[in-house]
Amino acid sequence: MGAVLTEAEAALAERRAEAAAYGREVWSSVLPGETQPGDERALLRRLFERVAADRDNSLDRYVAGWQANVRELDAFLRASDVVTLPDPLTLKVDRSPAFFAGQSVGGVYPAGPYSPESPTLLFLPVPPETATSSERDAFFRDFNRHFNRMIAPHELLPGHYLQLKYAARHAHRLRALFPDPVYVEGWGTFCERLMLDRGWGGPLDRLAHLKKQIENVARTIVDVRVHTRDMTRDALLRFLKDEALQDEQFATNMWVRAITSSPQLTTYHLGYRQVMGLYEEVRRARGPAFRLREFMDGMLTLGPVPVRHYRERMLGPVKTP
Repeated sequence: MGAVLTEAEAALAERRAEAAAYGREVWSSVLPGETQPGDERALLRRLFERVAADRDNSLDRYVAGWQANVRELDAFLRASDVVTLPDPLTLKVDRSPAFFAGQSVGGVYPAGPYSPESPTLLFLPVPPETATSSERDAFFRDFNRHFNRMIAPHELLPGHYLQLKYAARHAHRLRALFPDPVYVEGWGTFCERLMLDRGWGGPLDRLAHLKKQIENVARTIVDVRVHTRDMTRDALLRFLKDEALQDEQFATNMWVRAITSSPQLTTYHLGYRQVMGLYEEVRRARGPAFRLREFMDGMLTLGPVPVRHYRERMLGPVKTP
């Protein structure tokens, strides 16, 4: 775990620098008339505040925004040459049931391998019914419109909905029942970046993604530190707010996840690194013959297995000296 921690600590600085460089590039368009702070963290805090400013104030609008994102995302992909979509779209989007309320729940609940054509459920996280007005506003600040738009490809198309729909139809049912979590979250996170690069969303949506990238690296760091370096809750909160630039509610939620779902928190960063690395390797190997749809479809055919199996399928076994 020491090597994982060292790599993630270096990656955190890289992700902050990437976000700051992009933020400086788009500053005048997203914050016209404001002077850029010279300090990297002050710059990013102001940009992330701007992202969060575009948020809903009711659950009805929040849910409607998600449903609109699904329709637009489906149309966007069908008009492109990114990936082959199965028909029909068997997806139901609605708020989490009351007994699910809270930020650490919600998510994609797929059709299983014994009924692959059944609906896939996207349960949206919602604030608890007892939340105060300030707690509700904090929820909508974190799950703002730009975050929701950029995360839709991760959760749905061509992310988890699509990969789990393929898995449910796979001949080997155990692969759907016991998916490799690094592949699953790596694919979803890769899809965020890919879709932004293909024109899904604007500068504020990309800034939301870059903040999420910082969070994903921080998840790996805190998971390792909590379980191997005796990191306390107070130290975790300070780190997430000061070094990873996360808001109070997300920081608090991460402590709960770190002590209840380890090592799942590491799968986002580690998986993204593997899937993005394979994508770049295949592009280099195939050169002018590279076709995105061929790569994307190929990354779904084996089901949710470790990325190394996709690498062997696309590039052959790793050669050893």
